[in-house]
Amino acid sequence: MSTDATRGSPGPAAPHDVAVIGGGPAGAAVARALALRGRDVVLLEATAFDTPRFGETLAPEANPLLRELGVLNALAAPGAHGFPGAVESPGTISAWGSSVPQETDFVGNRRGSGRHVDRNAFDALLCAAATDAGARVLTETRVLRCTRGADGNWRVDISTAPRTALCARFVIDASGRNGFRLDGDGGRIVDDALVGIFLRVGHHGAASGDVEGSSDLRTLVESAPDGWWYCAPLPSGETVAA
Repeated sequence: MSTDATRGSPGPAAPHDVAVIGGGPAGAAVARALALRGRDVVLLEATAFDTPRFGETLAPEANPLLRELGVLNALAAPGAHGFPGAVESPGTISAWGSSVPQETDFVGNRRGSGRHVDRNAFDALLCAAATDAGARVLTETRVLRCTRGADGNWRVDISTAPRTALCARFVIDASGRNGFRLDGDGGRIVDDALVGIFLRVGHHGAASGDVEGSSDLRTLVESAPDGWWYCAPLPSGETVAA
């Protein structure tokens, strides 16, 4: 699947306006917004969108943001930028503090239906939108260190040959709450008492990608004495449970 991203040298030694660390929705969105405003932006993504990523259901309230990001039509049209498309999420079922499930249908939501997405493909699609806007997206480029020089610019050490560093006037850390530490400042959570279990479940006898044949495409959320869990279908035809 093409992501319209570039792997290789980050370009000339002259400082970029902004270096964005992390190719998730936050990083891709800010890179696109800045590029549309004429800024020289480079986005650094450590993976090739080929490692596990969690969070796969978008509520209808996300649709105006997706439209603004220029990817809403691609979600409904498989094949755009290599994106496999999304699965309609017609509503939710929740059992929260009660054994009686509450059903919410999106048919009356003025923003339309929700969507179930493949997160790797979705993030790659957003980065492709950033590329279309003029940002430089480098995949398989891990940031090793950020240090601020006497001139106020940031030196960003990276893992990609042939260059091992680039320079930027500003750095945006969009790598997540446990991600990168800029210049050694800013504490990160190392130990967390919360435990998450994430499963992808295949269905015996179901053809790959046959998610539309599922009996229920809604998201199920249920509270439990020590936490909560949810499950939802994926575009691959599998079901995710967390």
